[in-house]
Amino acid sequence: MELRINLIPDYRKEEIRRSKRWRLVLRLGLALFFIAAAFFAVLLGFGYVLESELQVVASGSKAETDRDQHKLIIGYDERFRKINEQVSDIIVMENSQIYWSRLLENISREIIPGIRMGSLSTKNYAVFMAGEADNRDNLISFKEKLEKNDCFAEINLPLSNLVSRENIVFQMDLRVKEECIHSQNK
Repeated sequence: MELRINLIPDYRKEEIRRSKRWRLVLRLGLALFFIAAAFFAVLLGFGYVLESELQVVASGSKAETDRDQHKLIIGYDERFRKINEQVSDIIVMENSQIYWSRLLENISREIIPGIRMGSLSTKNYAVFMAGEADNRDNLISFKEKLEKNDCFAEINLPLSNLVSRENIVFQMDLRVKEECIHSQNK
């Protein structure tokens, strides 16, 4: 059997108890502090991870938005290209459009009394006219007026048309200059 004798005075026993309690409270306080610090460290880590994930999602969303906008811009570019092609085609057609009414206006300005047109046909820029003239002088005057007109070249009046003096049935060939019957000369 063991015997224990406590020879420590009461006030000292009280100090030892207080000291033990104080160490216990200090240990618990430090433990709580470290637990709280670890908890806040974990929370900060989660916050950092969530922030970086949010940035990834936001950049992915931005990239997707940019991709959608890029597709939209490509669509607009394609539409503009098609419209520009159509406008270019229209301009080419307009510039290559031949206005035969200008030819008829030029010929009608040059016709003198005593000349009647019977037919007029064209092939490319060549014009074939047939008609009647009251006399040879009127036919020659008509040819000379056509020669003076800047829109006509290579006027050919066969000599066989000039054999008769009156009531002449004639045929005349001439070439029309392109600039006189295209759309540029509006």
